[in-house]
Amino acid sequence: MTNLHDPYAVSVINNGEVVGHWITTTTIGCSKGKAVVYDSLYTNIDKATQKLIIKALNCINLCITLPVVWRQKVALDCGLYAIAFATPLAFGHDLQTVQFDQTKMIDHLMKCIENKHYD
Repeated sequence: MTNLHDPYAVSVINNGEVVGHWITTTTIGCSKGKAVVYDSLYTNIDKATQKLIIKALNCINLCITLPVVWRQKVALDCGLYAIAFATPLAFGHDLQTVQFDQTKMIDHLMKCIENKHYD
């Protein structure tokens, strides 16, 4: 479980539904009680997902920011994007400066997993 008071927390969360939807949350650069959610599919957070985020971050009064991010073109690519968002955040990069090429993302992720090196 992510500790909200950890200034370097990054999490990939599934909404728990049968089909499932993956998002990335972080507290990097956030003040206490705040978090950022990166979602490649939706532009707002439903109540059920908000409850999951609050539980995962262990904070009842959580202020969530949902910035504009790259949008997935294929319905099932949310997990791919959640990993793609989490990786540069975990390495300390500004996600707003990262460029994604969706045509290469799956192959790139597979290569990273095979080589046990993420970039």
